[in-house]
Amino acid sequence: MSDRRTLDATLIEAVRILSRTIQTEDGVIPAFLAEAATRLAELVEERQSISTLLQKVESLEGDNKRLREERRWVSVEERLPELNKANHFQVRCLVCCKSGGVCEMTYEINTYAKQERNRQPRWKWQGLIDRSEVTHWMPLPPGPEGDG
Repeated sequence: MSDRRTLDATLIEAVRILSRTIQTEDGVIPAFLAEAATRLAELVEERQSISTLLQKVESLEGDNKRLREERRWVSVEERLPELNKANHFQVRCLVCCKSGGVCEMTYEINTYAKQERNRQPRWKWQGLIDRSEVTHWMPLPPGPEGDG
């Protein structure tokens, strides 16, 4: 990118120097040359603006791809929410059930359970839900920023 800008700046300067050195006998720069220098400068600025916009578009496309991946429905057969100490072994999600219903549930591990079988990850919504009922899940978006 900087090589292109250097080349553009060099071209502009070359045309400006040329327009100063090619003058008629009465000291007037031919109008077509002055217009060419001005137009070249405009084209270079437009190209730089377009390059900047293209970079921004590429950045936004990358952000969009990342967000689509983060905010997509995930099959429970593909993977389940990650449970760890950082999220206190529970993750709130939107889930879709076999019935087609969509609601918010918590995927959790009961770390206080005395028996190992009760420490298995489970879906919870106003009580326990049979794991086989949940087909897909999606992480909840972050809450509003500020005082929200």
